Amino acid sequence: MNLALIISFGLSTISPAQGADSSVVRDLIRLEHWWNKAHVEGDTTTLKQIWADELLIVVPQMKPMTKDDGLSFWRSGAFKIEEYETDSVHVHVMDSSHAVVRGILHRVRNMRGKRIEESWRFEKSFILRDRRWQVTRWEAQSMSTK
Repeated sequence: MNLALIISFGLSTISPAQGADSSVVRDLIRLEHWWNKAHVEGDTTTLKQIWADELLIVVPQMKPMTKDDGLSFWRSGAFKIEEYETDSVHVHVMDSSHAVVRGILHRVRNMRGKRIEESWRFEKSFILRDRRWQVTRWEAQSMSTK
């Protein structure tokens, strides 16, 4: 999939770190949209592109996962994401090749016929390689479950 084909979703708040390069912030916000869309569509091809090979995923109620673990989990069809939206997004550009994106994730998933609504605080660590931003770590903490 080509980065130029990213479809935007609405984010209620985007707050770049003071002095951050606006083109880098725009790129990372585009990736946030792409990430959200890929989760709703179960698009492992897109996730594979966004996730760095050394990715570590740390989310509530699951053991830490690598990139391969995460892709296998998605391909298993264990659940379906119905809604996946982020807000209160803050981009912090560390230097020319490192950045952190923090925010709040609201998602609804269907697991074996059971609808689960969750809100998590998240943090994504990005690295720029070969002129492409990728996530090296994604960590979330639960805010609520309904």
